[in-house]
Amino acid sequence: MSHQMNVTLQELSRVGKAWQWNVSASLLMDVDSGSVDALVGVCCDAPWQGEIQREHNRYVLHGQWSVAILRRCDRCMDEFEWHVSNGVERFYALEEVADMEDEESADIDILQPPGLLNLLDVLREEVWLAWKPCVICKDTCRGLCQGCGVNLSQKKCECEGSHEDHPFAALAKMKFDT
Repeated sequence: MSHQMNVTLQELSRVGKAWQWNVSASLLMDVDSGSVDALVGVCCDAPWQGEIQREHNRYVLHGQWSVAILRRCDRCMDEFEWHVSNGVERFYALEEVADMEDEESADIDILQPPGLLNLLDVLREEVWLAWKPCVICKDTCRGLCQGCGVNLSQKKCECEGSHEDHPFAALAKMKFDT
């Protein structure tokens, strides 16, 4: 499939190119495919659909993607499937567009003719741009006990350690008006 994911902009027909793929997890994680860093821990195939069309002297890519990646919760440290999806809109040109303002031209990627575009690289870039450094498995995750390390979402803490030496212990003694 990786060779099907290449588009040469100069050879694009007037109707453009549309695709609807399920990109395999192994291809997304293959370090030898594409030039953008491979993803790690992809759980299943990733739906990736879109189209690229020529509009005057630029090319416009619109698409949608979704991926599930095995991540570790920052509260409880359990592994879980992190699901992320997003839409994409990108602009390409084969030369500088003279009649555009600086702000508009900043959003256009200039490719060297013949304008080879690897859609696997585009997908990987989009996933990396959506990457969150800190993720939690669910909103109700209670995390780990600071004393004994038990996962508070799974078990009740039976920690016998004193919490009085904790830096925030003084807050428990404070009275607040309600």
